[in-house]
Amino acid sequence: MIFDGRIAAKETNIMRQLRTALFKAMVFISHNWFPAVAMTVGSALVAAAIALFVIPARLPDSGVTGLAILLKYIWNIPAAIGVWGLNALLFAYGWKVLPRRFLGWTFYAVVVFTLLLDLFSRLPAPPIADRFLLVVAAAALKGTGGAMVFNAGASLAGTDIIASALRRKKGIEIGKFTFYINAVIIAVSLPVVGLENMLYGLVLLYINGWFIDNGLKAFDMRKQVIVIASDPEEIKSYLMTELHRGATVLKGEGAFTGQPKDVLLAVLTPRQVVELKRHLAQTDPRAFVILSDASEVVGRGFKRWKAI
Repeated sequence: MIFDGRIAAKETNIMRQLRTALFKAMVFISHNWFPAVAMTVGSALVAAAIALFVIPARLPDSGVTGLAILLKYIWNIPAAIGVWGLNALLFAYGWKVLPRRFLGWTFYAVVVFTLLLDLFSRLPAPPIADRFLLVVAAAALKGTGGAMVFNAGASLAGTDIIASALRRKKGIEIGKFTFYINAVIIAVSLPVVGLENMLYGLVLLYINGWFIDNGLKAFDMRKQVIVIASDPEEIKSYLMTELHRGATVLKGEGAFTGQPKDVLLAVLTPRQVVELKRHLAQTDPRAFVILSDASEVVGRGFKRWKAI
């Protein structure tokens, strides 16, 4: 009876731990559903670009995926298997220099990417006769998907892990770094794919880098707004109650009048800027507004610090 009681207690403890783990998982998903969706969609775009455009056209690719594709061209090894095997060492490197959260999301993105890469490989390739158009389409899909994954706080492993480490430490633009390091990888493919396809691969790499860098800027783009109005309290109230944005009040002085002025500084989305301008046009058409691009904003209401 004592033995049976111990077994029952142990089973109860295991069930309690499972419920706790399930609850924590549900809380994590509820707080991080948007990054998960962004990474899933981004990984799907990259997988589609490679499986439906790059491999059927026998083009080279960059990074670990490019090496995996070369293995497929030479020995017909499935690209998904090559991606898994070649990423192992880079994950070990990333474990030492990158945050665990980043690596965890990267692992998730790689799992989604490899599964969809295998799935999309079973589909027929789009009938695009113009090879340059095919390269542009592949680069647009890859670059946009890669930017979505990076912006959500992860990567697709491979050389992206090295690029992410350098971006965090040195502020290096990811697209430019990956272009130079991956140009070497594409050059190695010359004996396998031929000169013409290698050159198309370099074009794909360049356009892909452009889409990544500009995609990252577009996803993070916000507008810094400086407002000098006749009734700053009303504008401040509008920002907080209608647009749900905070503002900083700077103390200024009119150069001509010498009168003190409250200057409002806020960071808004492009859509909110349009709403603010419409409001000012109706309530204070003599207001003075300065707009400038803020390529990245970190803090409450925008990108979270733990995503950096």
